Amino acid sequence: MPTTENAAIASMTALVAEIETRLLKDSPDYRAMLALKKAIAEVSGPVMHLRPTTERAVAPAPPVAYASGRVPSQPDAVAEVLDQYGPLPTSDILAMVLEMGVTVGGTDKLINLSSAISKSGRFRSFRLNGVPHWYFKDRELPVVRTMPPTWEAMANQNLGGKTGVAAPAAEDSSSSEGGENGDAAA
Repeated sequence: MPTTENAAIASMTALVAEIETRLLKDSPDYRAMLALKKAIAEVSGPVMHLRPTTERAVAPAPPVAYASGRVPSQPDAVAEVLDQYGPLPTSDILAMVLEMGVTVGGTDKLINLSSAISKSGRFRSFRLNGVPHWYFKDRELPVVRTMPPTWEAMANQNLGGKTGVAAPAAEDSSSSEGGENGDAAA
């Protein structure tokens, strides 16, 4: 039996679909906006979303210095933080490494830490929603790639009375078996 929350979401989703159907039918401006959004999506490519994790919902305490009492180097501290939390902006990394007891010198600690991260050669920078983030150079980003729905998909969805569009199948170009036919490489 659906919960009250699920029923409310289903009701709101149905209202959105109804309004979109009316707009699509009656509003040339709405159709033009959808066409422009489609063009933007085609030019800008896939959208990246971090996978949701329970650890990020409530952040645990930052990593602590090694049991020996030795304070880790800046790159080692950054590696610990990124290992625990995944990709993060420099400001978040800075706050955590400072709590670990790592010294970040200079008048602009953010720029100095960013420079140290970059010079270490262990990490790469990328933008997520316009904000620079850091992650390991030798690891794949923990992301889900999706394309925004096309204008045709939205029109078919709304005109067909459906309330959802199936997500495209995930692409996986890697093979754990190796070889063209799944043969293990010798």
